[in-house]
Amino acid sequence: VFDGAEKPIIVKSMTAITSSKVETADIQLQMENVEAGKQANVEMYNGYISTSDGDATTSVWNDVSKPLKLKIRYNDTKYLKFDRTVIRLKLPTGDIAVAVDDILANPCVYVPDYSLFATSIPAKVSLEEYKKKIAKKKTILEQVRSMPDQTLAQAMEKLHPKRADTGPTMLSLAGSNRKYVVQRNGMIEFEQSEHFNNLIHQQGGYYNCCIVPIFGSGKANKLKRKLQNDWMPIPVITVKDGGIVYKQRSYVAPYEKNTAADMPVWYNEKPLFVAEITMENPGKKDTEASLALDFIGDVLSAKKMDVRLTDFGVIAHEPDKALAAVNTEGLVGFESVLKNGALTLKGNLKPKSQVKCYVYIPGWEIDSEDLSSIKITDGLVSDTEKYWKKVMAPAMQFDIPDKLLKNVIMASQVHCWLAARNVDNKLISPWVGSINYGPLDSEAQSVVRGMEFMGQEEFARRSFDYFISLYNEEGYIRPLYTLMGTGWHLWILGEFFELYNDTEWMKKNASEVARVCDWIMRQRNITKKLDAKGEKLPEYGLNPPGAMADWEVFSYYFCSNGYFHAGLNSAAKALQSIGYKGADEIAADAKDYRNQIERAFKYVQSKAPVFKLRDGAWIPPHPTQLYCPALVEDFYPGEDFGRSWCYYVELGAHHLVPLGVIDPNSKDAEWMMDYLEDVQFLRDGWFDYPHEKNIKDPFNFGGFAKVQPYYGRNAEICAMRDDVKPFIRSYFNTMPTSLNSDDLSIWEHFNASGAWNKTHETGNFLHQSRTMFVMERGNELWLAPFITNNWMNNGETISVRKAPTKFGKVDYTIKSYVDNGCIEARIKAPTRSAPEAIVIRLRHPEDKKMKSVIVDGARWIDFDAKKEIVRIPYKIGYTDVKANY
Repeated sequence: VFDGAEKPIIVKSMTAITSSKVETADIQLQMENVEAGKQANVEMYNGYISTSDGDATTSVWNDVSKPLKLKIRYNDTKYLKFDRTVIRLKLPTGDIAVAVDDILANPCVYVPDYSLFATSIPAKVSLEEYKKKIAKKKTILEQVRSMPDQTLAQAMEKLHPKRADTGPTMLSLAGSNRKYVVQRNGMIEFEQSEHFNNLIHQQGGYYNCCIVPIFGSGKANKLKRKLQNDWMPIPVITVKDGGIVYKQRSYVAPYEKNTAADMPVWYNEKPLFVAEITMENPGKKDTEASLALDFIGDVLSAKKMDVRLTDFGVIAHEPDKALAAVNTEGLVGFESVLKNGALTLKGNLKPKSQVKCYVYIPGWEIDSEDLSSIKITDGLVSDTEKYWKKVMAPAMQFDIPDKLLKNVIMASQVHCWLAARNVDNKLISPWVGSINYGPLDSEAQSVVRGMEFMGQEEFARRSFDYFISLYNEEGYIRPLYTLMGTGWHLWILGEFFELYNDTEWMKKNASEVARVCDWIMRQRNITKKLDAKGEKLPEYGLNPPGAMADWEVFSYYFCSNGYFHAGLNSAAKALQSIGYKGADEIAADAKDYRNQIERAFKYVQSKAPVFKLRDGAWIPPHPTQLYCPALVEDFYPGEDFGRSWCYYVELGAHHLVPLGVIDPNSKDAEWMMDYLEDVQFLRDGWFDYPHEKNIKDPFNFGGFAKVQPYYGRNAEICAMRDDVKPFIRSYFNTMPTSLNSDDLSIWEHFNASGAWNKTHETGNFLHQSRTMFVMERGNELWLAPFITNNWMNNGETISVRKAPTKFGKVDYTIKSYVDNGCIEARIKAPTRSAPEAIVIRLRHPEDKKMKSVIVDGARWIDFDAKKEIVRIPYKIGYTDVKANY
């Protein structure tokens, strides 16, 4: 601006002029239970204190035991929220800020944790009157803690949108690069070759070949779909039309019988897609059945495949290779007509009879002659079931009374395998959705985390190897989405090492991991600057500004800094465990990083106005960005398709709790959780769950964020705070909002919007599920910490086996004999290392409290009836616990 000036430019003053209308108000501040004579400082933001000497931006409250009366010139911010006038206070109880419009719009602003009471003059209510008025009010979480446990059945009834059940299903072998998509109406989508699948692997996209079945008249609307054996990736579609029942059972079979011994169990060179179509006449008279199959070679151009009749059915092919085939040998007496790339099959079915044909698509290059030699038998579906049982065998095994939930947990792991691709049959590329997005560097980490905590060790290890292969020369993951994925990756990598103690693998990758840590530390050094007074700038020691998720606004986000800190800290612990040189320096940098994030958070928190809870109290906020002292939506209205507000929620500062910056038992964590539940979780949702509905039934319609709920970590924080009923409610309420209850996959957003089978969401659901069964608290191992007491009715059993923990794998079984006044448990302790104690939670279905406990046949006194826990010392082998009620 002053380029070329011959003399120094002296700026004597600067004035910011607002377009908001300026008004005047009289305000009174007072404190309760404070010593006489103590002072406080008052500072105005976007406003002035009017005095006899003129306008001032600061003032001194000489004696906080006496009320302070102020005449304020403030901005009328009915439309411009970012222009609010805020009174910032340095009180004996701490630094806090109050918005003038909040004081004027409410009877008062009462902040009990800071002993502050602010009103307009004349006051609408006194402090004592207000305290009496709100004495019986409660926050949402306080209400939840006094209510019965939420159930999945109730959450499904209240929250599940039927539209979510219409999504397609991806089928493949585990981690295979040959993918097939079966729509709910039976349409089969695929690509012509491995080459096209690889393009989709790299870029994301949709498949262009399809086979469209038309069952009977094609007008039937009574269609049902479910998974075979409740969770297997074998969708069965049933259509009733014209007296005929049509069924299409689709799956990908491991057709290669002689897979090399050195290949992983999930790998098979010849994945064969099969759609088995059955036509059945359940009636009492002959009835005509018909099936049409339309072969489309390019969806965009509507080009048909080249299809020809054979002695066993038809083959769809290109000049040099076969694409698909239909075996109609089982349709005895049926007429076959092939016209314009479509096959029509018609015939009469006798009463109580059925016929069957097969559509099959090889996942390898094959000519027409070899394709005709493929034999389709019922043994293929049996092979497919055995294959998936092998894939799932290393994972944590469990049995619970809730059949639907068990199936969703099982299917969720399968869906992560289905969405994933592989590199050279060795590395797993953990896609964050079946087709869309690819292996995004940030969101993919939740997929890996969910799988590693459920015991899918190989999936996790090969996924880490994949991301390690993407480290660039500078020392971070080549970004596919957002840079904070590098910190996220290091965080869960450290957790993986802690769970599985794979020292050889960690030593192999230590230098690369340390190189990424070094990059984070170098980035932090960029911001370590002082102001003109020699004091640290607010952003001192943070990562340079960046973006998160879809919104491209660069800022000092607390969430992203939290992930970089967690990555640095987690990696440092892993490197220290193997004695890596330089690990202590990384650990020290991580500790300093935590301190700088906390300092920056407190800096902006003290400048942002307080929020009101449902119990009438006001609390300090938890800002998203360093230089955004208010709600994000107030400063950036309309950004990111009108959902900038979710960056205060799903990607807000509450992430700092599970990321190890903010203590889960601190007041900050308590304030965050109360505000999210009382306000943000009850607002209008994206695509569904309007505020009017949420506010009428907050128990069922609250507990989850309202844009992309699995980005939020509120359930995880409930677990860290040992807040049992709120955890159970959030866990059960979140999943039905996005669940496709037909194939048990999870959508990205509500109301069947965004990506289908969004495994980023699935991964977070899986981690929450593992937390429900088992978790570590420091050096204690907690079993059944968040099992609902609805599963503990008389005769019910909960069994968990091979659950991975940082102490090794643990087994336990809980059996309810509440009709006889007791609940019994048997624990098989982990053997890798000894926890300080094993804590098991045993919850009575009627909320009755333990009266006595017996451990290994002897009376036991180390139990807490209120917390419903029994604490026992570690010992190798089995321990039997009996709680009497």
